[in-house]
Amino acid sequence: MITDRLFQCRFKLLKNEKSDSDDNTASLAGGRLLLFDPDASLFDGAAEAASKGFFDPDNIPARDTWVYYDIDEGSSYEQPFHTFLVSWVPETFVNLVQGGVDVNPESCIRWTTEIKMAFTIGLRKEGLLKPKGRWLSRFW
Repeated sequence: MITDRLFQCRFKLLKNEKSDSDDNTASLAGGRLLLFDPDASLFDGAAEAASKGFFDPDNIPARDTWVYYDIDEGSSYEQPFHTFLVSWVPETFVNLVQGGVDVNPESCIRWTTEIKMAFTIGLRKEGLLKPKGRWLSRFW
């Protein structure tokens, strides 16, 4: 599938860009990974306004940032992020996107550093994702 090949290519590029820094953005070429849960979206448009259009009215991130879409086989349908879309947010847009995350009442858009699931555990094992902030250390 073309999306799998695209993901693998971007994964290799990002992994090659990682540095020895403890900052999780260094391993993602200065950007951050974002998760979108389409099953949890209220489609309210709040994130669109707060992010100045990075998210669409349905809370879907900009298409040119998509890197991966999957179903977490280890979770049930009722769990958050059972189905998820991963986007890579360039460093220059992180603050803008944070505005959309902050106003999203249903929490269907979250940074990968905030979610513990099989996918994010795998990213940590590969060195592409490290917890950001002290409170996350109790989970990881």
